[in-house]
Amino acid sequence: MFRAVLLSLSLCGASALAVEPGTLLQRFAPPGAANDFLGYSVAVSPPSRIGFRIAAIGTVDRYVIVTNGWRPNDPATSTLTVAERLFSPVGQDNWGLAVAISPFGGPNDVVVVGAPGHDVPFLNAGRIYFYQRLSPFGMSLVGTLEPPVPANTGNYGTTLAYTPDAQLLLVGEPRAQRNGLELGAVHVYDLSTSPPTLTVTLLGNADASGLAGRFGQSLAADNQRLLVGAPLQDDAIGTTDTGAIHVFRRQGNTYISESGPLFASDRLTNDRLGQSVSIQGDRLLAGAANDDKPAGVDAGGVYAFEQGSSGTWLEVQKIRSGQPQIQERYGHSV
Repeated sequence: MFRAVLLSLSLCGASALAVEPGTLLQRFAPPGAANDFLGYSVAVSPPSRIGFRIAAIGTVDRYVIVTNGWRPNDPATSTLTVAERLFSPVGQDNWGLAVAISPFGGPNDVVVVGAPGHDVPFLNAGRIYFYQRLSPFGMSLVGTLEPPVPANTGNYGTTLAYTPDAQLLLVGEPRAQRNGLELGAVHVYDLSTSPPTLTVTLLGNADASGLAGRFGQSLAADNQRLLVGAPLQDDAIGTTDTGAIHVFRRQGNTYISESGPLFASDRLTNDRLGQSVSIQGDRLLAGAANDDKPAGVDAGGVYAFEQGSSGTWLEVQKIRSGQPQIQERYGHSV
């Protein structure tokens, strides 16, 4: 199976391109400035055995690089290069903290950029920006979306993802509020309309364990399911900020809950399971970058879950760094 991975390597701007774990093919370091944080966010068009079409690599509050396609067996595209830069239209809004690319292909490429620090109508309410390739000469800003229920420090646009079939766009708002309670939210948009139509908003648990749990801080989707991380969620016995993940099953253009929150079997306070998530079929991965066991403070870990024949999700493996170290934060992304 072809695997394309882009990883941030440097504060001043560098990313690495790999096809298999441990195989570095290219260090991508276009000209930049100190503290650009290039690679803080990365999105790749759906990969295939021959490569991928485009990638978007974000900085924070400065620009997003859109690259050419990458195909290792095609001399014209065997090296990742800059196709264009999309520049932040605002300042200090955390524009570029999240990016997503439409799976459409061809001339209809769409790049979505999150700005969770956008301050209208409230401080850090958030906004997302849509850029589309309308001509061979580059991408243009074609629209924006605001949070359905704006909240002070709601951080709408912290996370973004398309479903692989390109029918839905998912937007995380981890500090969304309802009736004065911080629940967190994931908003689901139907892309068959223009502008996109909000079909459902999924909210975090309204009980004491779920409040301020940062539901929507991470998310991942395939065509059947949505996985949402809540890295500050407590468990039922009050293990503070141990973190949880939530699984939803798709029904048309909406989602229904498939399980209650899933926790790590060896959970402790401040592990933050769900800081990162990934999903493929009946297998889930969730990072707990602040996990201390057994290597020391914030060594980190990744938990694998599988769905059994009864439909229950079960933890099947805990993955560690090959050489765990204090504050390595393994599992910050998966």
